[in-house]
Amino acid sequence: MPQKFDWLRRLLHPHEPRIEHLATFWTVRGPSNRDLTCSSYRVQTGLELRVEYSPQDIVASHLFRGRDADEQLAEKADAGRLTLIATGFREIANYAAAQQQQTAAGAGG
Repeated sequence: MPQKFDWLRRLLHPHEPRIEHLATFWTVRGPSNRDLTCSSYRVQTGLELRVEYSPQDIVASHLFRGRDADEQLAEKADAGRLTLIATGFREIANYAAAQQQQTAAGAGG
């Protein structure tokens, strides 16, 4: 009787991990003038929160699981944003809006 070894093939040749970008929460700029972004991803093992300079330069990552994983993830993202702002980082959206207002005020006067 022939045996099936499909399970062994899957074990030896796993598929690429499934990573789905769900949302970008915020982007801040720090003293180094580099943009730091916080995003959420659906991965095989749950929801992942990443703070990164780029997809290849991840500063921090946290995995959330369970029924309230999305709520915990959002709370952690907001807490991280507030912490970075308190230490001298500035939000890009607010920074861009301030720059536009200054430019408009300078052009109008």
